[in-house]
Amino acid sequence: MNVQKILKRPFIKKLLEVGLVKALSIPLALAISVILARLLGANDFGQYSFAMALVPLLALPVSGGVTALLTREVAANKHVENWPLYKGVMLSAYQWVVLVSTVLVVVYLCLAMAGWIPSEEKWGLLPYVILLVPLVGLNAVRDGVFRGLKEPFWAILPSQILQPLIVLL
Repeated sequence: MNVQKILKRPFIKKLLEVGLVKALSIPLALAISVILARLLGANDFGQYSFAMALVPLLALPVSGGVTALLTREVAANKHVENWPLYKGVMLSAYQWVVLVSTVLVVVYLCLAMAGWIPSEEKWGLLPYVILLVPLVGLNAVRDGVFRGLKEPFWAILPSQILQPLIVLL
């Protein structure tokens, strides 16, 4: 069997696309870490790393399980071509992200006004982390939808390549 026939198989093509994106993302992430460490210095890079470690933790209520649920629901609705239910699932996912993100912001503001947020230097980036939480949730929605539509390349491209490039800029 020749190479062109193999590459025309949808599974092999998608596998190669995802593999290429993953292979490009590893040196990109390494380069970003090295550049940020050199530009920011030890103290600021430590604060940045701490803040970036908090993002997935605080985003867990927003994005935890959303990707898997949407993948399953979108694939099922696509299979039976139930587009109104597909639209409803999408709308519900967006509403969930907005609702939970709003609750998180309100809780943060209440804690900050009560003086319960530590004033140490490393906690200074917490407001920015809180603002990143809805973006992580929206990313989970997009990821789940593209996976459900059987488009894994478009599901991982933004998080593996575009987001690191934006951080680099």
